[in-house]
Amino acid sequence: MSEHDNAARLLHVVAEGELPQPDILDALMDKIDALTESHSGLKDTCNRHFNEEDDFKWQVQSAFPGGDMSGHRIYHEALIEQARARRDFWRKMTFELTKWTLIGFVGWIVVQAWIGLLKGPK
Repeated sequence: MSEHDNAARLLHVVAEGELPQPDILDALMDKIDALTESHSGLKDTCNRHFNEEDDFKWQVQSAFPGGDMSGHRIYHEALIEQARARRDFWRKMTFELTKWTLIGFVGWIVVQAWIGLLKGPK
């Protein structure tokens, strides 16, 4: 007979107002004992896991100055923003220098061509 059948028989017997038979009670008590033992093991496992999480959390926090993770992140974000600003500055500087050098060169060619036209053919 299965444990489910024992539980159903116990409920039926109690509903009818009869006293349950000792074999049903013994089977149910064995099941309760097994569940209690299983719960105890699970509780120990959970407590050990929670302690390991606390240790890990402490290790992570101790890796940052003063345990300040958000301050550390903000500091790095500021460094990244500064690096981007430098990159953008040098990109713009290079572009502007190239642009004005090219404009100057084209202007020089135009002036030289104009001077050549003014001198006429040789």
